[in-house]
Parts: sequence; C-alpha cells; structure tokens
Amino acid sequence: MRLLQQSSVKYFSITLTLCFLSSLAHSQSASSPKEEAENVAMERDIPSLTARIAILEEKIAQLKVAAGDDHVVVLDRHDKELQELREQVAEMSAWVRDSQTSTVSNLARELGVYGFLQGGVSGDLVGREFLSGGFYLRRARLGLHGERGPVSYRIEAELSTPALLDFYFDYRLNDHLDIRFGQFKVPFTKSFMLSSAELIFADRAQAVEQFRYTRDIGVAIRGAYDRFSFNVGIFNGAGPNRGPDNKTPGAFARVNAAVVGHDAVLPDHDIQGDSPLRVALGGSGVIDEKAVPGTIANIAVNRDADSDGIFDSVLLASAGLDLTLMYHGWHFTAETTFRHEKWRDTFAMNPGLVNAVGARQNRNYWTFHGHLAKTLIDNRLLAAVRLGHTRLPFFRAGDLTGVVPRSDRAFEGSAILQHYRSGSRVLGLMYSLYRNTNRTTSDPADNISHRILLEAQFKF
Repeated sequence: MRLLQQSSVKYFSITLTLCFLSSLAHSQSASSPKEEAENVAMERDIPSLTARIAILEEKIAQLKVAAGDDHVVVLDRHDKELQELREQVAEMSAWVRDSQTSTVSNLARELGVYGFLQGGVSGDLVGREFLSGGFYLRRARLGLHGERGPVSYRIEAELSTPALLDFYFDYRLNDHLDIRFGQFKVPFTKSFMLSSAELIFADRAQAVEQFRYTRDIGVAIRGAYDRFSFNVGIFNGAGPNRGPDNKTPGAFARVNAAVVGHDAVLPDHDIQGDSPLRVALGGSGVIDEKAVPGTIANIAVNRDADSDGIFDSVLLASAGLDLTLMYHGWHFTAETTFRHEKWRDTFAMNPGLVNAVGARQNRNYWTFHGHLAKTLIDNRLLAAVRLGHTRLPFFRAGDLTGVVPRSDRAFEGSAILQHYRSGSRVLGLMYSLYRNTNRTTSDPADNISHRILLEAQFKF
C-alpha cells in the first residue's frame, strides 16, 4: 500500500511537472518572438527544459520497475506526454536556430563586409626586347554595404593606394525608383559599370580606359521597369574626393533594355554555361564643361587665355552604345563610344600644348572594342578573345589628367584563359598585343608591344 501511495504522489508530481513544461514550451514556440531579447531568453530556457525532461525520464523508468503492471497504463500515458514535450522542445531549438540565422542575415544586410584582392606576375616586351616585368598588385578593395528599411548604402576603398572610391546612399521611393546621392561611378560605359571583380579580362580594354569617366560626387535617379532600366543625374565633374571646380555641373544619362529575355543588364560572362538566349542593349551620354587644368600631360597650361580673370573651360560631349548577347555558355559584347571636345581659345595661348598635340581646338574621338567568350567547363573554365581600336586622346576627362600619346591610334588584341570557382574568377592567364599607328605620318618606332600576365583573385 505504501508503495502505491508513494507512486500516486510521484504520478501527481510528474503530471504537474509535465503540464508546466508543456505550457512553457507552447508559450515559447507559439509566441513567434521577433526581438533579440526574447530569442536570448528562449535560448537560455532550452537547456533547463532539456535537463528536467531527462530527470522525468529517469523517474518514470524507476516507477515502471517499482510499480509493476498495476500502473503501466498511467506511466505509458506520461511517456507519451513526455515524448510530445520532447518534440516541443525540439521545435523551440529549431526556432532559435532559425532566429539566429535570420538575425545574422539581417545584420549581414545592414552591415555587409566584402572585398577582393587581385595581383600576379607580368612581363612586357617591345619588339623582341624584354622591357619590364615582375610581381604586381592591381587592386586591394575593402567595402561595406547594407540596407535598413528604404535606405541602402555602399562604402568602398582601395587599400593599395589608399583612396575612398564609393560612398553613397540609395533611398528607395517605390519598387521601381530610387535616388542615389554621394560618390559613385559616372555611368558612361558598360564595361566600367561592371565591378572589376566580375570582369572576364584582368583589365579593361584601352578603348574604355581612355574615354571612361571615373567616380564623382553627384545625385542620380535610377529606375527599373521589367525589361528596361535608366540612370540619370548630375555630378561635379571634378573627379573623386574633390569638391566642385567647374562652371556648371556635368549631366549623365544611361538606359538599358532587354531585347530578348527579361534582363536589361547582363553580366560579363556565362560561366554556368546554361543561359537561354538573352540580348540587351545599352546607351549612355555625358555632357560636361570642365575648367581647364593647370597641367595637362605634364605641360603647364595658361588657364586664362582671354585674360578675363576667369579660368577657361573645355566642353566635352560623349556618347556610347553597347550590345550584349548570351547563349548556352557563349557571351558576346560590343561597345562603341564617341567624344567631342571644344577647347575654344586654350590652344591659341598655349604653344607648348600645340607643339605636343597639335592646334585643333575642336577634337573628335571614336573607339570600339568587343569580346567573344566561351565556357569550356561549366562553372570552372572560360576562354575569351578581345579586339579593340581607339583614337588616343591627350586628356582624360575622368581624372583631369593626360599624357602625350605615342601615336594617333592604337589597336589591341587580347586572349585569356580564366579559371572560376563558386562563380568568381580565381586564376587567369592573359596575353595582349598592342600596335600604335599614325594616320598621316609614319608609325612610331617599336610600335608593337606585348604583355603576358598570370593573375589571381581572392574574393570574399
């Protein structure tokens, strides 16, 4: 009789404990906590609940041995309740794990760290003679990006030559429109708008490097509507990390449209090798009136040719058009740009500049480049060739610098074999040939040069 009385008391205590634990588990799992404090509290309770379940399991096992067959049905019922409790605690554990993952994801969206490192070894030859070579570090980038509500941001710096590159905020107006303010890439050429980490080739084509704009401080309105996107705005025109020094701000516009498929902007490759037919067109234009720099191509310049006490300016008008096609591992891109420069009286009062680059006050430049790429091993290996032709300017609009060109024109031919891993390029072997020519005079001596490089990229 005493054994039965003791067993009844233990049954009662076990029943009360099971009810308490069950109600606690239900309240924790059904409350759907969203705040970090509640998740922490739940995480703290799970170990104690698990320990108490283990104690109850041991007690029920002891009672089964002591009670014999008289109370097996009751004990089996408690066993079933205990199993339900185990499942509820398991659900709580899963909820905590999911909440932690969600919290990490939210933090990653709000404060995401990224970066990449590019470097390798190269050799340059002019004619048949070795000119230079060795190890190099092309880029060492580190950045932050994230979002909170309708606001997203991006901050990126170059560490090899410490400089702030990107620093801007986007404010989402609706599902289709946002406003960007800060320092960002002037959206002129497609190749320049692509991240350096996403390019097939180790460097951009000469045609792009000579005429692209760079980063600048400004404001833009951007929109995306199914198969069409646009980007219009104004910028200082003074280059990165500099305040306004022009008479008027520059203005830019870029549009992208899907001709086949639904993507208005296509990547630089199809390393997956499974893309359906996709075709996209892009067009861009920039107009900018820049103050004439005090030095161009290492030549001192009289910036006030008409002696009116106001620095002279040069009017630049640029336009570009690009076509991209992707299909089952094949990728083709072609891009052409045109630039008109109006220097007014600058050359009349700068004989040093005239001696170096001629006396024409109005100058026109035209460029072309394109590449054809093929995925050889899906997600692993890609081969590509690139051809380009450009007139060589003496003035780079993006960073307000220049060099006296070796010739009027330049031709480029490049080929690369690029290895990929997890969607990012890892190691590439690239060869380039450059040829400088003149239209009306003889070509410069040693006008053919070669470059071969092996470049690795680490991205995170």
